[in-house]
Amino acid sequence: MRVFLVLILAICSLGWDGEARAHAVLLETVPSDRSVVAQSPPAIVLRFNETVQPILVQIRGDGGMMIPADLSMVDQELRVAPRGPLAAGGYILSYRVTSADSHPVAGSFLFAVGAAPAAWAAPATSAATSSGWVIAAGISRAIFLAATLIVIGASIFWLVMGGQVPMRPIVFGMAGIAMAAAIVAIYLQGGLLLDAANVRPWESELWRIGYASTRGTASLMAFGGLVVVAGALFWGSRARRPVVGIGIVIVIASFALSGHAATASPRWIAIPTLLFHVAVVAFWLGSLMPLLSVLRQPRALRLAAFKRFSEIAFFVVPQLVVAGAILATLQIQRPDALFASSYGMILALKIVLVGALFVLAACNRWILMPEMTEDSPGYADRFRRTILAELGLGFAILCVTAFLSQTVPPRSVAEHESFAAAASRDTGHTSLTVAGDRKALLMVAPARPGRNTMRVRIFGADEQPIDPLELAIELSNPSAGIEPLRRALASVGDGYFEHVGPEMSVAGRWIVRIEVLVTDFEKASFENELTVK
Repeated sequence: MRVFLVLILAICSLGWDGEARAHAVLLETVPSDRSVVAQSPPAIVLRFNETVQPILVQIRGDGGMMIPADLSMVDQELRVAPRGPLAAGGYILSYRVTSADSHPVAGSFLFAVGAAPAAWAAPATSAATSSGWVIAAGISRAIFLAATLIVIGASIFWLVMGGQVPMRPIVFGMAGIAMAAAIVAIYLQGGLLLDAANVRPWESELWRIGYASTRGTASLMAFGGLVVVAGALFWGSRARRPVVGIGIVIVIASFALSGHAATASPRWIAIPTLLFHVAVVAFWLGSLMPLLSVLRQPRALRLAAFKRFSEIAFFVVPQLVVAGAILATLQIQRPDALFASSYGMILALKIVLVGALFVLAACNRWILMPEMTEDSPGYADRFRRTILAELGLGFAILCVTAFLSQTVPPRSVAEHESFAAAASRDTGHTSLTVAGDRKALLMVAPARPGRNTMRVRIFGADEQPIDPLELAIELSNPSAGIEPLRRALASVGDGYFEHVGPEMSVAGRWIVRIEVLVTDFEKASFENELTVK
C-alpha cells in the first residue's frame, strides 16, 4: 500500500497551476476580414487566444495564385510575411493550426490591397477532418491505452507485491504493443491535423506535423517511459524497483501533455485529478492479467495477491469515482449537456460501462473472495471468468474513451463561442497608411464609444518595424466639435506603441493623426479616418 501511495503522490505532484485553454480561437487579424489597405502589408497577423502550432497557411491572390510567405509564431500571434510586396487586388488567407488539446482549427479571411474587389469571395471555414483518419486514430488510441495501462498497472502491482508476482512476459508483450501504437499515433495525428484525405500515406509531412503536436510529444514521452519500465525489468538489477517506479511516473505524466482533461481549467485541479485517475485505472485494469496468472500459483501466493489487490482497490475505487466525477464536471459543466451533446452521449455510455465494471468488481470482492478463502471447489474457474469479463469491459471503456478524446466537449464549445463572440465584437479598426517610404499600422479596438486601445507600429523602407524615439497621436471629431486631443503612446515592445483611454467616447467620424519622431533630425506624420459606432 505504501508503494502505491508514494507513486500516487509522485504522479499527482506533477500537476501545476496556470491558465488552460481548449480549442484555439482566432481573436483578430491584421488586416481585418474584408478590409482594404492602401499598400502591401509587411506581414499579415493572426492573433489567437493561445499559442498555436501552424499546420498549413496559404495566401492566394486573384485567380487562386499562391503567394510565397514565411511564417513565424510570437507568443499568441501568427505572422505571415509575403516574400514580396502584394500587388493591388483581393487576397484570401487560409489557415489550419493545432491548439493545445491537439485538435485542428481552420478558417479563412479576405483582404484587399489598393481597392476593394467588385465581389468578395466566400472561403470555407470548416475544420472538419476526414472520418477515416478519425476512426483510425481512435482505434490506435484504444490499443495504446489498453496496452499502456496494462504495462503500468501490472508494474505497480508487481511493486506492491514486492516482486513476487510473475509478470515479465505480460509487461514485455504489452510494452511492445504500446510502443508501436505510440509511434503509429504520431503518424495518425499528422493525418488528423492535415486532414490528409488526398495525401499519399508515405508523405513525411504527416510525421512532421504529428511530431510537432502536443499529442506527438505525449506519445514520445510515453514511449520513453515504457522503455524505462521494460528495460529495468529485463536487466533485473537491484535498482530495478525504483527505476520501474520512475518509468511509471514518466508514462502517467505524459497524459498531462495533451487532450481535453489536460487543458481544462482550473488546471491546478484538472491535472492532478487526471493523473490520479489514470494511475488508479491503470492499477485496476493492469492488475487483472497478473491476477489471472496468479490463479495457477500456489494457494498462499494466490491468497496474498488477491487480498492485497482487494485492500488497495477498496481504498482507491471510491476516490476514483470522485476523480471521474470531477473530470466529467469540468468537461460537461451543465447537467443538461450530458444528453444534449455528442460528447455527453458518449460519456453517458462510458458511465454505464463503468457501472457494469463496478458490479463485477463487487462480485469478486464479496462473493468470490470468501470462496477463495474457504477454498471452495471451482472458485478458480469462476474467478477466471469474471476477471476476463472485467478485462473485456475495461477494453470497451478504453475504446469509448479513445473516441471521446476525438469529440469536442461542451466546455470547449462554450469557451469557443465566448471567445468568438468577444472577437467578433472587438475586431475594431485596422489601417495601414503610407507617408514617403514609411508606413504606419494603426489598430483601434473595439472602435466603439468609450474606452479604446490604440496601437501603432511604424515600418521603414525595408518593410521592417522601426523603434522611433517618440510617437504620439492627435484625435479629433470635427462633426462633434471636438478639437485635436494629443496623447503620447508608450512602447509595449516589438515595435508596438500603445495608448488606452476614453478619448473617443463620442460616436462618429474621427480623424487620427500619428506624429512620429524617427530620429533627432527626422519626423513623419500619418493621417487616418475611422468611424466609431
